[in-house]
Amino acid sequence: MTNKRTNWFKRIGRTLAMAGALAGGSGCSAPVYRSIGEIDAEIVSVQRKLEILEPKDSVDNRLQVRTRVENTRNPNTETNLVKSTLGLGNPEWARWYHYFGEKNGQPLNYDAAAVQIPYKIGEVKSATTLFGTIGDIKGIGVESQHTLENTTLTLNVEKNSTTNSTRIGAGLDQKFGDTTLGIGIDKVTTPKGDTQQYLAKIVQDIDEQNQVGGALVLTKKPTLDEKTIGGFWCHMNDSWGTRTWANYSLEAGVLSLDSIIAQNPTFGKGSSPWIVGRNRGEMYDLGVVEDALGPERVPLGMRVDSNKGGWVVDISGNYSKTGTGNARVEAGYNFPLGNDMNITPSVSYNHGLGDNKMRKPGANVLFTKEFSNGWNLCAEAGVTNYASGKGKNETYVSVGLSFPLGPKSPKDKLTERLHGLQEEREKVLKLKDKEDLRRTLSAGSE
Repeated sequence: MTNKRTNWFKRIGRTLAMAGALAGGSGCSAPVYRSIGEIDAEIVSVQRKLEILEPKDSVDNRLQVRTRVENTRNPNTETNLVKSTLGLGNPEWARWYHYFGEKNGQPLNYDAAAVQIPYKIGEVKSATTLFGTIGDIKGIGVESQHTLENTTLTLNVEKNSTTNSTRIGAGLDQKFGDTTLGIGIDKVTTPKGDTQQYLAKIVQDIDEQNQVGGALVLTKKPTLDEKTIGGFWCHMNDSWGTRTWANYSLEAGVLSLDSIIAQNPTFGKGSSPWIVGRNRGEMYDLGVVEDALGPERVPLGMRVDSNKGGWVVDISGNYSKTGTGNARVEAGYNFPLGNDMNITPSVSYNHGLGDNKMRKPGANVLFTKEFSNGWNLCAEAGVTNYASGKGKNETYVSVGLSFPLGPKSPKDKLTERLHGLQEEREKVLKLKDKEDLRRTLSAGSE
């Protein structure tokens, strides 16, 4: 009885399969889709709406949110530090860091935050940044910038309660056509004495592809006076680019440099902030409140346009007149993977000079993904090995996510609809080609 029932089900299955095949062959189950004419008409309608949009309808007012978690582990210095980041706005007008873990064998747990408030009084455009830290490191500061036509005044006051140090500074930039001249003065007071620093700088916009600059810094410390000269060159808006800077300390006899060279670069004017801005660089930053206004780490692969990809090299180092120093090279290639995904593998080598016998090869990989809803994912991992055999591996891992909050602008909505229609048109054309081919084969078999 069971065998008869099984055979009966099999016969029904074969009958249904034959019926489906006949229906398909006779065109009874032809696919249902809109005509190309209908789709093209809607595409034209959307394009016309985009053309007559008012400027206010093109502004993206969504709040951009950026998050990142990083872990740096170095057993050689007893460091295992986690850093969390939250940024708001594009460009960012608020940023918060949280650090916890161990650094140089000591527990560390503190928060750093900064918020920028832009405003305008008459013809003067201003922005005031409030920043500070709480936890194991305590400090507070204010930096304000005021611009009237081609003149910019920067003022800074901050205090670190943990180290009992204060800083007060002022800078003045004046633009003459494509040339910017600037001066600055800073004073830092600590329990070990006062430090005064004087700056003079020039920044020249040669053309849309080249920007150069130079600076002279005089530093008066409790024990000695120092003079430092430096300069930079930024080449951009080209199939290749560079952001190169160097400075030399006359008293210490130390030469330092960093040169990033990239194919299809993302550099822009002001990409060397150590000489263009205040409290964000390596040459004359005398800030006493740590990390609150510090520059964000930019992975090497992000120096390349993600849509085009390309190679990138970073050469950095320093050398002292005493015969010691350090040289580091990192090279990578940004590979577009399609679907707005990129991967950048890179290798590095850190080589001690003179009496410095350090040898540290390393490897890193960066992965980025842009989603159609405006979300962006960034993941990075790296390891540095002590080739000399006198230390353990250093590791770095980070994961970041950015996304918009709020409704899209009318322009974004129409643009998204336009892309959807274009994709629908391509799919319909492919379906029609397949249907025409099937009909041709059916006619030939008859």
